[in-house]
Amino acid sequence: MNRLRRTGILAAFLALVGIRGGSALDLSLHLVPDALLPLSSSYSTGGGFSLAMNAEFFDFLSPFVEAGLQIAPINKSTSRLVALNGGLGLGAFVYPTSRLKLSLGLSGGVYSGYFDLSSRRDLYWKGSLGAGYRLSPGISLLFDASWWNYYQTEAAFESFSPLLSTVSAGVAVDINLGVLGTRSSGFRFEESAPAPVFPVEYMSYAKTPLAMVRITNTEQAEIRNVRVTFSLGDYTSEDAPCATIAYLGRGSSVEVPLYAVFNNNVLSLTDSTKMQGSLRIDYELLGSPQTRTKSETISFLHRNALTWKDPAILGAFVSQNDPAVLDLSKYVAGLVRDRIRPDLDKKLQFGMGLFESLRLVGLKYSPDPSTPYAAYHKDLAKVDYLQYPYQTLSYKGGDSDDLAVLYAAILESVDVPSALIPLDDEMLVAFCLDMN
Repeated sequence: MNRLRRTGILAAFLALVGIRGGSALDLSLHLVPDALLPLSSSYSTGGGFSLAMNAEFFDFLSPFVEAGLQIAPINKSTSRLVALNGGLGLGAFVYPTSRLKLSLGLSGGVYSGYFDLSSRRDLYWKGSLGAGYRLSPGISLLFDASWWNYYQTEAAFESFSPLLSTVSAGVAVDINLGVLGTRSSGFRFEESAPAPVFPVEYMSYAKTPLAMVRITNTEQAEIRNVRVTFSLGDYTSEDAPCATIAYLGRGSSVEVPLYAVFNNNVLSLTDSTKMQGSLRIDYELLGSPQTRTKSETISFLHRNALTWKDPAILGAFVSQNDPAVLDLSKYVAGLVRDRIRPDLDKKLQFGMGLFESLRLVGLKYSPDPSTPYAAYHKDLAKVDYLQYPYQTLSYKGGDSDDLAVLYAAILESVDVPSALIPLDDEMLVAFCLDMN
């Protein structure tokens, strides 16, 4: 094979490899000592050796450059055909299970054939099948079967006739050069900055992600049955399932949402703080269970924090079963019940009595100077401060929204359905009557 042909084959192989793009490239050697079984009676059983350099990408495609030596004795003669071949091919491979590898390939190129003192250069093609066992991420043993056709061409490629058609069989060794001498390194993580957690919305984070985490498999082989979970000590009631991935190829990435099953312990946070959570990845590498963990820093706001993007969040502050609320509402409801007037709507009387009780216990309207309702309600990006009903009772006052939430809570605690109506400068409370 002259220098021009060798250069052309190498350039074509590098062009195929170039389509891999920015992903990690796996190069592997495919070594096959084999036996030749010619299909023509002119030849007898021979043998040879093939070597291929494969570039594996997309987890199934494998362009390669190959070279080999094949020897086929000629029957009833001491002569033999010696063929030195080199060419390009395209293969495909798959791992049906973590240890089983199946492959196929089609290749072609130029060979130099030698008969005693004569020689010729011409074309060949080959198809191959392989099946075998992966001893490790870097080494596989395969049974390899191939079909070879060496051609002899005449008159500037106007006619082709087979010089030798043969099948070959042998045990191939695949050596992945990309993983030799490297250690299993697990994963690479890229993540968006987690948004701060609003404790009052803690139940929503089981379905609303805290952040998105991009996970790249940097193990020595593909991984299977991947399960990603997240937990944060005493502030989560269980490991939150974030993702389940059946298969993730070596060097491949996947974006995973970060969920959390928080419990009501987060409602004890009186100040904004940061905590360390644990992202856990369970998976199988060549059938062996593996576990990796990564620390995740989560920012928490204080328990009274909210924004006005969704006014429905007010409902989370209406804690009608709070003991401080029940102490007041049940006592007042008993007084109203003893003095009920049958000619007036019953729920109206309870609503009036409970409203009057707030005045009698000394509650005052006191606008919050740091987070005034009128200003913060209009800016949806600002983090407002809203008191829980027991805090308003304890402080004996609050802003318009604090008093409205307290009044709604004591109404709900005696089975009077209520609604909160946030206006621009104040908040109203509506409650249901018996009359339609």
